[in-house]
Order: sequence, then C-alpha cells, then structure tokens
Amino acid sequence: MAWTSLPPEIRLLVLEALVEDDDCNFADLAVVSKEWKGVIEQQNFQRIKLTPPRIAELDTMTLRNRNHVRYLWFCLELERYDCPQCTPEDELVPFMNTRDITLIKAAFHHLFSVISNWAPDSCLSLDISVYSASDRDHWFKYLTFEPDAPPKAGRHDQELDPETVLARQYDHRHQWEESDLDRHPQQWQRLPLVPLQSAIEKVFVQIMGIGDNYNAQDKDWCRQLPQVPAVTRILLRQQTRRRWNYADLAEIFAHLPRLRELWYEPWREWDNGFQEMKDEEFIIDLLQSPPLRRLSSLTIFENFNDRYAQAYMPIHCEEVRTPSFDISQMLSSISVNFDHLSASFMVDAGDFFGAEECQPPQRWPNLKSLVLTSEMLDPYESHTNIMDMLRKAALRSAYMPQLETMEIWNGGVGLAALFRYDGRTQPSILEWRSTWDIKLGLSVIRAWEAVSMRRSGRGVELVYDMLDSENIHSHADAILALDLSELVIRPVSLHQIRRKHSWRRIADILT
Repeated sequence: MAWTSLPPEIRLLVLEALVEDDDCNFADLAVVSKEWKGVIEQQNFQRIKLTPPRIAELDTMTLRNRNHVRYLWFCLELERYDCPQCTPEDELVPFMNTRDITLIKAAFHHLFSVISNWAPDSCLSLDISVYSASDRDHWFKYLTFEPDAPPKAGRHDQELDPETVLARQYDHRHQWEESDLDRHPQQWQRLPLVPLQSAIEKVFVQIMGIGDNYNAQDKDWCRQLPQVPAVTRILLRQQTRRRWNYADLAEIFAHLPRLRELWYEPWREWDNGFQEMKDEEFIIDLLQSPPLRRLSSLTIFENFNDRYAQAYMPIHCEEVRTPSFDISQMLSSISVNFDHLSASFMVDAGDFFGAEECQPPQRWPNLKSLVLTSEMLDPYESHTNIMDMLRKAALRSAYMPQLETMEIWNGGVGLAALFRYDGRTQPSILEWRSTWDIKLGLSVIRAWEAVSMRRSGRGVELVYDMLDSENIHSHADAILALDLSELVIRPVSLHQIRRKHSWRRIADILT
C-alpha cells in the first residue's frame, strides 16, 4: 500500500511513533518525502544540546529551521580532575580555577551574541547546566547529567540494576557514600571530616569564584552581555551543584527582557552561618531585582541531602534547614503580579501569608496556582497550630481572585503531608493526604467553604487519603505519593533525586 493512500490521521500516527523512538535515525527519515521532512526537521530542531565548541555552528545549523527551536540545553562542562584534586589534603577549595572561570565567561558571551539576533517573538527555553564529567568518577557515582525531559517509562528501574551499583560502589578511595555508613553511623567518627567536606565543596563551589579569586573584572563579566529577547524561560536545575552568584544571575536575567518563567533548583548550604549570609544575598541581589518582579511564573525548589549535611554536623550544620522568614516575606511581596508560584523548603507557608492582622492585606490579582512547603505539617506539631495556618491560608485566598489551586505540603524520610484546595471543580475540593491520621478542623472547613461560595456559589467536598510512611524514602518519594502539581520540580530532577536514594537502598541490600 502506498504511503499517500493512507488516511491523513494514520500517517500522522505513524510519524508521531517514529519521532518518539529514541533509536530512530531522524536524518535518514527526513529524505523520504516532503511530508516526512517537515515533521522530522521540526522534531530534530525543537531541542538542541549546545556545548561551548558548538556555539559557533548554531547560527548556520539553525538557519532554515530556527522557528522550530524551542529548547537549548547549554552544557558548560568544566575541567576534569583526578583523585588528589577531588579531596585536597591541605585546604578546602571554595572557588573555581581561573580556566573554568574563563570558559564560562567566554561561553556566555558567545552564546548571547549569537542568539541576540533571533526573532524577538520567539519562545525559547534556555536550560543551563554546569558540571564536570569527573564528578561521578569519585565521590558522587550516582550523578547523571541529562536534558530537561520526562524520564521514559521504566527507565528509573533499568538504570539501577544491582550489578551496575555494585561495580561503581566498590571503590576503597571513595567510601563515604557506601551504605554501611547508614547502618553504622559511628563510622563517621573515624573518618576525617576535612576530606569529606572537601569532596562536597569540590562540586558545590561557587560559579565565578569568591574572595581573592574573584576580581573586579569577574564581577563585571555579565554586564557586557548582549540583550536576548528570544529567551522567555530559564531552567537552572538541581543537577548543577555548583552555586550561582545571585548578583550574576540577576544581571544575566536583566539581559533577557522577555523572561517570564524561571525554574530555579538550588541546593541548601552546609553551614548554618553561611546559610544566613546567602539567604540575605538571595533577597537583596536576586529577589529584589527588577527581572524577578517581571516574571509571571516562578518555581524555587531548594534541594538537600542528609549525607552531605552529616559531613558538617552537628556543630556547623542543621540536619533540617530552617525556612527563612525573610525570604518567605519577600516572595510574598514580589509575587503580586505572578500567575504561578511554587517555593519549597527555603520558605514556610505560615510566614508567606503573614499575620492575620496584617494591614493593608497583600493582593495577588493574577495568581492562579500557589505551592508552598510548611514544616508545620508534621505529626509532632500540634493540631491547633496546623489548623490555624490552614485557616489563615483561606483568609489570604480572598485576595487571590483568580486562584484555582493551592497546595501546602511537607516531605522527608517517612513523612508526607499535603493540604490541597482545588477550585476548578464544583463543588471545590479540600484534600488532606498524609502519613498520619488527621482531620481538618471545623474552622478550616468553614473558612474554605466561604472561599468556594464566593467563587462558585457551591460548598466544598472533603477528601482524605492515608499514606504508608514505609514507602517514603525521601522528599522525592513524598512528592510522588502526594501527587503534587508539576509546578513543584522538573520531572527529570525528581527522577534524579529518587535515583540517588534508590542507589543507596540497593547498595544496602548488596553490602
């Protein structure tokens, strides 16, 4: 049967199946026909991986198909390093070397110069990753560096077969990630802390350096970037463990005049005092910057890892990071024109909503979805305090006339809790899902009923769901069990966090 004799809907299904096949050679398929060429070229050019050496080819490579480009994965791969460099014995190294600094500055200037001339009405996503291929050769063997795409079905289990874990796990030079440390935590007392901290600092070093290694020229590097109106979305995912300088980020964003969406997945600090300092810089240098206030959608997911924190405990590092009251209040202030906001772990919902007697009340005229964490959602917290916070959330929603969904959640090992208001249905739904038994108080139900009555003239439907705490091995498992909205974290980041914890569990069994 000739291809052209097939119904158009059948031809479309065949082409869609082909472009979803990872093993398919798109270049060969494009020459089959004009119809195939149009579909295949669109698929080929939608998503581009870009390394510094390939920036020079970008204009030529996309000349005919630039209107198809929607996503650039900008991979800044740093110098490789060997074992003596992965845990230097003499001192901690808090800054990048000058060669990596030069590479980053040159790559950003080159990329921005090339795409500055792209159509100003484009909707381009720029996904930036900074890493060294050596990171997973030493202390962090479970790391992966991937583009932003949902994991394939079944891929999570396939990657973590026991033989692979055992082969990479058995490394006498890098044993602090081995699972016997989980079963025998006293072994931490016999391990020198400086090498452990040095290993962490190696991958969590600040981008562009600090102190004497960060001169005046380095501070001004991003002010000379060209304006790039084509970029409307930035992704800074958790697979980049190197830490961004907040002032640099604000300056980079200032050169993206049409930036409307930001996904930022930083890591917590491993020192309490330094965390306080960085929180203040986060507010002053980034949250108060004009580009952040112009956003319509902002997601901040602050990631953490108990193993990293243990290398600094108990003197320098809290096991669980205390949410920042000041960041919570500032996010509340700058989000007045946002359509969507999600902020996890560095903020607390109670602080975001402020005191009930706050006058005049904050207004969010455009806000459709709001996702916040609260450490108050904990089985050891008093029921009264939890209900007071949820009632305050209802009172604040009166100043969010477009609100469709609100999610307040918490998650960790053996812990998952979610309060969800969904006003897209009639009646609206109030959902409580957690690893412990709890019922919403009458004052909370009445407060949210009043919200629903004002919006739709209908009341609320209550939904309760009890979860098994034994299935919650990490905050990533909690996110899946709670069925949180996709606004919380990028799917590939969620997959990577679960992969790390699955790695540890498999290693437990093998050892």
